[in-house]
Amino acid sequence: MGVKNLLDREPPLSLRASSGHQIGFDPRYADQIGRTVYLTGALAF
Repeated sequence: MGVKNLLDREPPLSLRASSGHQIGFDPRYADQIGRTVYLTGALAF
């Protein structure tokens, strides 16, 4: 269980468009979704 981007910060500005991503956002460095709560689990028999 955890929270990604706890302080809900904006991703850093990127002006590169040659890598196939949108201008203004580089998904290699940050997630544009913002604050995300997640829960993982495993079940073994």
